[in-house]
Amino acid sequence: MLRVGCRRCSRAVEIQKVDAARLYGPNAVWKDVGQRLLVGTCQARTGRYEEDGCWPQFE
Repeated sequence: MLRVGCRRCSRAVEIQKVDAARLYGPNAVWKDVGQRLLVGTCQARTGRYEEDGCWPQFE
């Protein structure tokens, strides 16, 4: 199980490693997969593009 949470909005996403490998390829880097899962989903918005988005925290 790959679990990624956001340090800003506390949103958490989980995915089975088997499913992640199927979706993103067997050589996918888990850090990249986690960031892709959180892209554009942060609940804490500032209005500035550079600051918006989730800050991944891997568990």
